[in-house]
Amino acid sequence: MFFKSALIIEDDEGLQHYIKLLFKKHYPDTQLIQTYDGSEALELLSGIEQMPELILLDINMPGMDGFEFLKQIEHMTPKIDSKIVIVSSSDNAVDMHKVKFHTMVQDYIVKPIHKEDLDRLAQT
Repeated sequence: MFFKSALIIEDDEGLQHYIKLLFKKHYPDTQLIQTYDGSEALELLSGIEQMPELILLDINMPGMDGFEFLKQIEHMTPKIDSKIVIVSSSDNAVDMHKVKFHTMVQDYIVKPIHKEDLDRLAQT
């Protein structure tokens, strides 16, 4: 079974739309929540009853970027137990290395994300 719910944190409307179509086509039962930056996502998570099972997080966003979002959620109560996956256009080794310091991140995918990536996430 795939994830019941997923939060997409992505500032690019075109990529938001692409990811939404990818889910609708292959995982139509997954409830999607979409936000456009880290601060919007934090606000949403602080008032939500049921945490999403999966969070797809972009790194490079205006306002609060993905790294700052990760720092902020490390201190949230209750702890977020969602599977967090970076989905970034950056294949920069420095970014990939910085992500390793955040134990909540379980994977790093260089855009574009594909069905096979989502299938693999569901397996881990």
